[in-house]
Amino acid sequence: MMSPGQHNRSGMLPTIGGPLNIAHATFTSLRGPDLSGYQLTSCPDFLDQNSRKVLSKCSPTQVPNGFENKEAFAYYRIRDKWHVVSRSTMGAPEYSDRGNRQIVTKILLLSGMQFARYENHPMQVISTAMSLGLLTSIPNMDKSIDSLQLPARPILKNGSRIFDTDIRRNSTWSDSACVKIMRLLNQGKRIAMAHEPRTVHILCCILNQFQNLDTTPPSFCMGLPLARHRSFDILLLPEMNSVIRQQLRQQSVMPIDSDRFSDG
Repeated sequence: MMSPGQHNRSGMLPTIGGPLNIAHATFTSLRGPDLSGYQLTSCPDFLDQNSRKVLSKCSPTQVPNGFENKEAFAYYRIRDKWHVVSRSTMGAPEYSDRGNRQIVTKILLLSGMQFARYENHPMQVISTAMSLGLLTSIPNMDKSIDSLQLPARPILKNGSRIFDTDIRRNSTWSDSACVKIMRLLNQGKRIAMAHEPRTVHILCCILNQFQNLDTTPPSFCMGLPLARHRSFDILLLPEMNSVIRQQLRQQSVMPIDSDRFSDG
């Protein structure tokens, strides 16, 4: 596996000031010649099998009830070489004719150099990619690995415009939440909260803090149900109840009620 910046074949080495050619992948349900079901239907040739397994493991094959018109986002790293952002949405009907719709996960892979252009901030990558339609599922996906282009600098720096949360609101309690959650993350804890506007707001604040510290941001997943094989640092789950809290504790994940921060 070649290191970031060495792989010019897929355009991973941008010219100074020019657009960034970003490797991408797609994970969805498809009937293929060798395998039917959920799989990587497109993926850069330079990724080894272990890296492909990580992409597959972090992409959903099931979503919570009521997800039809929603979306889920994730950020994680592969071997500290690739920074990955993804968006999962409902796609076309599955090949099986059972009436179910497939889940389509669009994945962008950035080298360390490219991620640095976005100030090491996953929300800046997601916001800019969303504004350009680069995380949109494409019908009739094939195995072409043409790179996608991101601007050399982020168009949108504020994730609130994408996720419908004003990062300036409730600054007192969000700052308090960030301090407490940052302390937990620095202790190596994994945390989970319900996915709602104010917890997305907290997540944006936490990522801003890591950016200010010039530290690699924590991995996160927002909008997907709990799954043992997805080991993110921060989980924003579509629901939170006593059963899920128990499951979280069994997986050494600390459930956090955002109401506890409402007093500042």
